[in-house]
Amino acid sequence: MSRIAKMSVAGAVVLGLSMVAGAGDLAPPAGPVAPTMLPLDEVEPRTPIRPQDIPITINSPGSYFLTDNIVADGGAAIAITVRSSDVTLDLRGFTISNGTIPFLFTNAIQILAPYRNITIKDGTIRGSGGIGIDGSAAQHCRFTDLTFVQNGGAGLDAGNRSLVRGCQAIDNFLNGMDVGADSVVSESTAIDNGARGIVAGPNSSIVACSVYLNDGVGILTGDGGAIIGCTARQNGAEAGIFAGDGTAVHACASANNAGSGFDNGAAGGASFTGCAAFNNTLDGFQSASGSVFEACAAEFNGGLGFSVAGATALTGCTSSNNTLAGVSLSSPSAVMNCVSNDNGERGFALFGDTTVNNCVAHGNAGDGIAILSPDGAISGSLASNNGGDGVLFTSGPGSVVGTTSSNNTGNGFTAASAGIAFTGCNATLNTDGFRISGTGSSIHNCSALANSSDGYEFVSGGDGHKLSFSQATSNSANGINVLAESVYVFGCNAARNDTGIYVNSDYSRIDSNNTSDNTSGFGTDVDGGAPGSLIVRNSTTSGVFTINAGNEHATVQFVTDAAGGFLLGEPWANIDY
Repeated sequence: MSRIAKMSVAGAVVLGLSMVAGAGDLAPPAGPVAPTMLPLDEVEPRTPIRPQDIPITINSPGSYFLTDNIVADGGAAIAITVRSSDVTLDLRGFTISNGTIPFLFTNAIQILAPYRNITIKDGTIRGSGGIGIDGSAAQHCRFTDLTFVQNGGAGLDAGNRSLVRGCQAIDNFLNGMDVGADSVVSESTAIDNGARGIVAGPNSSIVACSVYLNDGVGILTGDGGAIIGCTARQNGAEAGIFAGDGTAVHACASANNAGSGFDNGAAGGASFTGCAAFNNTLDGFQSASGSVFEACAAEFNGGLGFSVAGATALTGCTSSNNTLAGVSLSSPSAVMNCVSNDNGERGFALFGDTTVNNCVAHGNAGDGIAILSPDGAISGSLASNNGGDGVLFTSGPGSVVGTTSSNNTGNGFTAASAGIAFTGCNATLNTDGFRISGTGSSIHNCSALANSSDGYEFVSGGDGHKLSFSQATSNSANGINVLAESVYVFGCNAARNDTGIYVNSDYSRIDSNNTSDNTSGFGTDVDGGAPGSLIVRNSTTSGVFTINAGNEHATVQFVTDAAGGFLLGEPWANIDY
């Protein structure tokens, strides 16, 4: 090593010693050295529960945890009993079970009254003779990330104001999970339980849960609750989802259940939005009065699509391919923007005091829209390709405005009772376009086109009807067929039918109508006799007037010269041109 290098090394050593000397005294202080680690009770400030501690009673607030699986060893009625408020019990993923010896634990865990604010989490309860966890007497408790399997009673029985989250109840003998009033059950599943899947008391919420293969109802809530984002599938004959009075049901699906998809029982007053009922054995939706349905769908159910008592509103709903009627509503009700198609009976079977607006009834085996008691109103709707009548009123009064009825096996519009008013309606390719019986109905500004029988038929035995400013075109029989008495036909046009206007009644008035190009050669054919009918101010072309004696009529003028030929002083004359 060179002299210069040796000097550099020596300098570095001196510098290092001086830095060490400047760092302070290396000698330890006087007295005992204090511990630097946390004690065990601060690292794990919880009380362990070991298998050998069972059965055990928790008498003090605090946090407790299992150290291992717990298996019944005979003679233990309840594995863990809680006799204190403010307790947290962490199962730490372990299982409390009866092993291969059945029913030695009556309940795995029981919380006694009047204790509250208890949390039990993260583990499995299997094979208890009674309830997996019995907290029915407690309040304000939380149950999270638990699994209840093959218990002899319910999986979980919780008291009022409980919170259940992320739990599963599988193959328990009774209900999967049962909670009291004012509770919340979320993100949980109930499968193949011997009674109901999830049961909640009044004012409770069931959120994002799935229930299937339970022997009873999938989900049941008391009054005033909420069921949101849930699925019920293949549950028993009670229903997929049963909502108490005043319950809101949103974005739920109920399919393949042995009962109805959704049931509100005799209570009513529920709200269903965005729900779907598919392939249930009974009705898709069943509810008592005062309920609301919005954007719901019922398809392939074995009963009715919607079976609802009165004071109900359906908006934006669809009912299709159900065995019975698509929609059955009692009065008073409102149906808006709904579709009912391809159902085994009627599309809409509605009782009185019901309004139908902007609805479609298509391809149903029975009538499209049927109003079955007084005071029904239909507007802006379509009834097509149905196996019965497009629109049927069995009882009046009622009204139909701006509605089209086409390609129905029966009549386009049937008024089988008194006092039905049709305005701005169209009937095309039906049997009769309009078939009117009873008394006192009116048809104004309507059209009957290409029907296989009459365009308008006023049935014998009725009276007092009025047909005005309407069209009858290309119907296979009569454009207008008046068999009832005291019918007033005014300002109408009947063209290219077999007979334009046929009258065989007393006291009717046929006034200011036009017929043309009717294939039988009869423009206006009036049969019968005294007291007969009155025929004035009508016109016909490519046809004739045939008026039997005993009917009153003005002169029939035959006009062939476009420049003249009308008789002066005959303003009531009928014109053949």
